[in-house]
Amino acid sequence: IHQYVDSELEGLENDSTDPIRRHDRMRVSELAGSLFQFASVACKFVKRPPRGLTRAICLSRLFAATGKDHVHGQLDSLYRTVLGAQFPDFSDEDISANFQTVMGFILLSVEPQSRSSIADLVQCLQEHKGPASPSSGKATVNAVIGGLGSLLSHVAADAAGQPITPLHISFRDFLLSKERSEKFFIDSNLVQ
Repeated sequence: IHQYVDSELEGLENDSTDPIRRHDRMRVSELAGSLFQFASVACKFVKRPPRGLTRAICLSRLFAATGKDHVHGQLDSLYRTVLGAQFPDFSDEDISANFQTVMGFILLSVEPQSRSSIADLVQCLQEHKGPASPSSGKATVNAVIGGLGSLLSHVAADAAGQPITPLHISFRDFLLSKERSEKFFIDSNLVQ
């Protein structure tokens, strides 16, 4: 794990505007312990911070949120930190509804779906619910998954035809558990 974290974040030490120091890399490795998934998500979160955040802020949030020893506790805190940074206004009704819908299709589809398939499903759902939504299904999907490359596969624009899936089953389990995911909970009864 230490070698992985070092190799992922090492080149950022020389970034004059937002460096990642050696002691920060060591601390990420220590937090990860034996959990490769933790190391992977943490490195991606720090390497490519959400819009409006710096690497230093991401590290600070990561270090503040991961004080638990329990395996689920560590990963859950990490997932809440990443999602909270990506969706700081999650209390907004439209943001939470879009997240619930898009992530519901990603997590609960019998077979993994591509970005365009998910966009078509979202568009159908929007049309079924009533007056045309001001956003297209494609725009809604892009708004939700655009910054989740540390948690989902194939979210880059050049992977539009590839199926989008959680990078690790623990992220799916996290989102489907109300106790663990809290406000980010995906209620399988609401996604139809």
